[in-house]
Amino acid sequence: MFGFGGVEMELLLKKAVVTGNPMMVMYMSKKGLITKRMVTVERFNSDQVEVFCHLRKAYRRFLRENILAILPVTYEEIGKDRMES
Repeated sequence: MFGFGGVEMELLLKKAVVTGNPMMVMYMSKKGLITKRMVTVERFNSDQVEVFCHLRKAYRRFLRENILAILPVTYEEIGKDRMES
């Protein structure tokens, strides 16, 4: 995964919205649980990111401050996600 500062996250989110390509996000929940999700970013602002979560097959909102890492998805990960569906 890729750790980042505000500028790097902003660039990755903008690219994800423009291309529609899925991203892998490592996220810490309000309960302190860390999860890794494949998502498609729909929109974002300074506080939150709205995504389609491929694991839950539903739209979700993540607080930006709780996103620990973000990375473009590889073809291998996309294939794995399709096999699990």
